Amino acid sequence: MSNSRLEKDILERVDRLIEEVIELGRAGEESFQENKRRCLETVAELGDLLMVILERKGEEYLKPLLKQLIAQRIPDKSVLASFGSFPEHLEAVIEEGIELYLGSLKQGEAELQAPSSGENPEGVPAEPDLPLPEESGEEGTRRGFEASLEALKVALVQAYLGEEIIAGYPTRVGRISFYLPRLRLGFELESPPLKTGVRNSTAARRE
Repeated sequence: MSNSRLEKDILERVDRLIEEVIELGRAGEESFQENKRRCLETVAELGDLLMVILERKGEEYLKPLLKQLIAQRIPDKSVLASFGSFPEHLEAVIEEGIELYLGSLKQGEAELQAPSSGENPEGVPAEPDLPLPEESGEEGTRRGFEASLEALKVALVQAYLGEEIIAGYPTRVGRISFYLPRLRLGFELESPPLKTGVRNSTAARRE
């Protein structure tokens, strides 16, 4: 799929999701679950498209990227105020939809794994796995952060085609990982302190 077609398909589904969530807020008790099901299906379709951008190795960026795309397509906040509980419904649909989508991915991957009975599919005993040399905690953390940073860069390049992306952009409070000057939009990937178990996190903010 070409980048232009992929971008078009993503934006079409983002617009559809916004409309479906608006309808969800208007739905009565009888039609609420059916409307919600359509919303969750659209989130799953967006998940498939966005994971093409993320190359199946940036699941932690899926939700922030989807939220950012939606934020760019929704009307002014004053207009949204007339739709009552739209923000709450949107947040709930994204949270549940992404959770279900990632769960389905993990289930599919588990089903594709080789049998665990010690034999391969042809019935021949499998060779034992040899232990791999372990990296130090700090080295593993550094490599993981660098891989996450590269995955975020790839996602931004694909999601914001043609936009200038500046890495390590300086601000008053320090550098942010990536900055899009025309959109005045920054993405920050926080590096966890070494020797701790704090996870990486990503945030998008406007300067």
